[in-house]
Formats: sequence, C-alpha cells, structure tokens
Amino acid sequence: RIYIYKAGTDSLSPVFKDSDLTFMQTNPVVADATGEVDGIYLADGDYRIVIRNSSGKKILDEDEIPVLSTRQTEVARSFRRVSEMLEDWTLCYAAGIGRQKVHENGKRAAEAVQAL
Repeated sequence: RIYIYKAGTDSLSPVFKDSDLTFMQTNPVVADATGEVDGIYLADGDYRIVIRNSSGKKILDEDEIPVLSTRQTEVARSFRRVSEMLEDWTLCYAAGIGRQKVHENGKRAAEAVQAL
C-alpha cells in the first residue's frame, strides 16, 4: 500500500488515475499480487509518501517530496552542479512510465517513488 499525505501531516491527499486530475482513486493505493501499481497522479505540491508491505510493515516514509507537473513549467530543470542533480527529489510526470513495481529494499522503493 502506498499512502500519500500532504507534506508534514497525516492527512491523506487526493490521488488521481489520470494526468488531467479528473478521476480520483483510493488512497492508499493498493498494489496487485505482483507488487505493481497503476500510474498515480497528484496536483502540484509537497507530499509525504509512506509505503507498507502486505503485513503492514513500513518500508518507506519520505516527507517533503515536491511534485511539479511539466504542464506548469514546460521547461526542463537545470542544475549548476552534479551534486544538486543527485539531491533532487522532485517528482514529475513523464510519458510512458506505466505500472511500477515497489520492492521492500529501501533503495528500490525510493527509486519507485521517484518514478511515480
């Protein structure tokens, strides 16, 4: 299960099935038997993401994750240094991502969150 909260809170955020933010889906988002979830779409803002495995154990809890859609910016982000790029946790929408698999390994789970 992927729980998506407003940053810094325990208040669940609206989650959508489409990039136009017209069709809501349940929050938490539940993975299928293989651990995959369909695309998750959010309004621009800052979020807290919590991922729990099937037994309820927390495998990821990340706060202050900014989501910025390319519709608003229409510009690729530039970085002055490689270290800035490596520290960037901004989530954005990209064509063709499709279903993602979340793994219990913390690093793989964090990479999956970045891809959402």
